[in-house]
Amino acid sequence: MSLGIWLQGRPALSQTTDLEQYQKGPATYGGAELERTTRELRSLDSPSQTTHEERYQQALADFRAGKLELAVRELRVLDSAVARNALGVVLETMGDHGGALAAFQDALRLQPDFAGAAYNAAKLLMRQGRTSAAIFQLQSTLEGRRGRDDTTFSLQMLLVEAYASDGQDKRAAEILEELLTERPGSAKVRFYLAMTYASLGSLDVAVRHYREGLRLKPKDSAGLMGLAKTLLKLRKGSDATPYLQEYVRLRPNDAEGYYILGRALRDTGRFKEAAETLLQAARLSPEDYDIRYHSGMALWQAGQVEAALPQLEAAQRLKPDDVPVRSALTRVLRSLGKEEAAREESESAERLGLRKSRQDQA
Repeated sequence: MSLGIWLQGRPALSQTTDLEQYQKGPATYGGAELERTTRELRSLDSPSQTTHEERYQQALADFRAGKLELAVRELRVLDSAVARNALGVVLETMGDHGGALAAFQDALRLQPDFAGAAYNAAKLLMRQGRTSAAIFQLQSTLEGRRGRDDTTFSLQMLLVEAYASDGQDKRAAEILEELLTERPGSAKVRFYLAMTYASLGSLDVAVRHYREGLRLKPKDSAGLMGLAKTLLKLRKGSDATPYLQEYVRLRPNDAEGYYILGRALRDTGRFKEAAETLLQAARLSPEDYDIRYHSGMALWQAGQVEAALPQLEAAQRLKPDDVPVRSALTRVLRSLGKEEAAREESESAERLGLRKSRQDQA
């Protein structure tokens, strides 16, 4: 739902009123043309010869070229809302969050209805964990807006994020339901409604919104995973499986997709397919305890006991104090006739269990 970074506010001189969006960090624009423009603009020695617009555009050129210190120097001398907002963007890119927030607030002091600066300030406040301040900022900005344009929509969606981060899921749902009446064809609103209702425990309603969102945007990976996880919570593993299969088709290098698919297959008794899928997850993420543990369990349930052993041993190495993996290793080792090793694992599991019990009682 990110808009990227909003740089522009009210037009300064020849600027248009459209919102520009730039990702953080330097962009790769035409080097020769950029350098030519840079030289021409810097040849204007006198402040009287260099207009606000030219200095602003020069700062943007420096930003795109990765010359952040130069961009900051240009922007600091420009006392306009658009320049202060751009300064905040550059400072945030440099990791100066305090300076960035002050710049965004300066932009809002100069132009209180500057939606781009309000969005940037609220987003930064949320990153800092100051969710209540972000909510107040967004509410104040939205109160002054009467239209139903894309800018207002983006601010409302960020407010939904802020409410969700603050645990106010019911308030988030209210805003989303209002937005749905205005934008019934928005897959984004459907997916956020689904996530919000899932957080509220209304899983069937969440499933309905996920399905509608995927009807509008069938290849949305987050929507596919969200629906699958919700169906798994409803113990509908068979229904979740095709969505997970589509997810891993779209994202073949994502270990989580194979892991969740493997769990779904295992839960529905398809142990051989589950084992193959979980092994693929383990190849992609070999240091993940859960993946290794469930790979070993699926292989054991599929009758591939020897193949299960190295997976469970890897899981035990990753989490040596975990009782379930010790117990699983005990069973596998006994199945392989390794009684002495099984006895050692069993005793370790008992000791760890007793220690955990004492810690829980303390």
